[in-house]
Amino acid sequence: METRINIRLSRIANVLLLNSGIVLSVLLILHEFEVHLAFTDKLCHLNKATNCNTVLHDKASKVFGWFGWADAGFVYFTGSFLFLLQSPQGEGLSLLAILA
Repeated sequence: METRINIRLSRIANVLLLNSGIVLSVLLILHEFEVHLAFTDKLCHLNKATNCNTVLHDKASKVFGWFGWADAGFVYFTGSFLFLLQSPQGEGLSLLAILA
């Protein structure tokens, strides 16, 4: 019984974290396309040391010249979320941990 509760709590935590990652990745992609939202602007300018533009528009931030960190985050979090949804009993969690 306790194992089932732990698996459920683990799945809930994974879903929440993956959804948070998807949302933040989408916000970064929107910021990269210069769609300015109040929340994103606040998040990207918390203090003088943090600046999303520095990271998103740096030459080293693109793989093959077009695939950036925001894109990589979106692919990772969305793929992980879809993989988690596909394994209803949680068997995929250990495989997901290996792949990550």
